[in-house]
Amino acid sequence: MRGMDEEVVYVHTGSPSPSRLGISGRYRSTPRPPASRRHPRDFRAGAMSLRPSPARPLPPPGLRPSIRLPPSRHRVAATPPDVTLDRVPLGHSDLTVPEACLGTMMFGSQLSESQAHNVMDFAADCGITFFDTAEMYPVPPDAATHGNSSRIVGAWLRRARREDFVVATKVVGHSEEHGWVLANRTEPPGGGGGPARVDGRSIKAAVEGELRRLRTDYIDVMQIHWPDRYVPLFGRKQYFAEHERDSVSFEEQAAAMGELIREGKIRHWGLSNETTFGVMEHCRAADAVGVERPISIQNSYSLLDRNFETELAEACSPRNMNIGLLPWCAAAAGALSGKYCRGKPPGSRLSIFKGIYTRFVSERSLRAIEEYVKIAEKAGISGMQLAYLFCKSRSFIPSTIIAASNNEQLEENVRAFGMRMADDVLAAINEVHLRHTNPQNSD
Repeated sequence: MRGMDEEVVYVHTGSPSPSRLGISGRYRSTPRPPASRRHPRDFRAGAMSLRPSPARPLPPPGLRPSIRLPPSRHRVAATPPDVTLDRVPLGHSDLTVPEACLGTMMFGSQLSESQAHNVMDFAADCGITFFDTAEMYPVPPDAATHGNSSRIVGAWLRRARREDFVVATKVVGHSEEHGWVLANRTEPPGGGGGPARVDGRSIKAAVEGELRRLRTDYIDVMQIHWPDRYVPLFGRKQYFAEHERDSVSFEEQAAAMGELIREGKIRHWGLSNETTFGVMEHCRAADAVGVERPISIQNSYSLLDRNFETELAEACSPRNMNIGLLPWCAAAAGALSGKYCRGKPPGSRLSIFKGIYTRFVSERSLRAIEEYVKIAEKAGISGMQLAYLFCKSRSFIPSTIIAASNNEQLEENVRAFGMRMADDVLAAINEVHLRHTNPQNSD
């Protein structure tokens, strides 16, 4: 197995990748068809019937790759799977994205820059042209490393054709602990810090900082990482009125986003870790100040956390606010692979970074994971593939944020998007869900 710090240029053994050649043949720009006929692969419990995919168009002669990889030791690496990712509208916008998005929150912590670029190269070859980052990344957040994920993505974008990629990032929410983010929004870094807020000035400063790190003139989707007001976050679901505090108005936040859109610095804006009340208020405020409504919401959603499926799904439905869910931790930080059921393997994310995502490996969560893994094994796929396939089958999810620490993992994960959820598999999933409902909830 090659070393994780080695840079690789992919030598294709099959047809060339259109994403590398600057054409869109790997994508379908038509609206997403019903799940029953979305893909040529038919996924069934206990068996998988595969029918050949339609042949991809060959690139016109003479085109040069739009992504220029640096000179390196050439070798055959993981091969992009023969899976065609649908391109779908993101919410009510005219922005279309592939149904898989590459999450970058471990770039600069678990993965070095060269390792991260290796994964991004492979993602592009798989047809993933949608990247998600944040000014606070990488995780776990740290004053010494924050911003490195966006810097790594920006360095990669400099050797790509920017218009071929969709980049989403986030302004940090209210925090007494992450004041150091504020100082690093300028170059050279400013002094002081203080609590992070989501007021108009902070939103604009965060955008300027991310434009500099990403080395781009515009951001496709600027998201509010979590609200300025009090809400239960990150596994906590119970609301306590005594924790309420004064907060920045929804109108001020919408007005700042509108100004940035008019200036051409962002194309659209979105939400993250929001509630139904927050979604409706953001939309009301946007209407009041004459600004486009948010187009996306990035909330936790997985087999271990299906809280979104209730009133939030109704509010975000295309018949209502038409806001697309971009689920984070769709595989529960890798826990849905089953690899943590017998401890924490050396080199895994949870063994490297102690104390993060403990809700995904609680006793309650692990009991549910063991049952989900059995469903996957019976179907002949991996636990990770079942996790992503489940998200792909949800009508309210236009694109699922996926992650990988190497290309073999990414290849495995992308294959899930070439499968179709069968009724008996979904029934088995729902039976487990009834016995182990949202086990990642920590209160």
